[in-house]
Amino acid sequence: MDGHRYHSSRAAFNRDRRKDAALKAGGIDPNHVTRDEVEYRPLSVVAQVAVALGRAGAPVLAQQG
Repeated sequence: MDGHRYHSSRAAFNRDRRKDAALKAGGIDPNHVTRDEVEYRPLSVVAQVAVALGRAGAPVLAQQG
């Protein structure tokens, strides 16, 4: 999860943005979700994770009927 609440200071938040930039430069795209997204839109978060895993070539579990 991400957001100002999860950082001890603005400097910590900015440091995380620099880490994200370094990861992206290395071919890794970090995904961030907020606490509100997890709490109020959990299926959307699951869908975002599934898409990211699919892009990474990870096997996706088949839907169960």
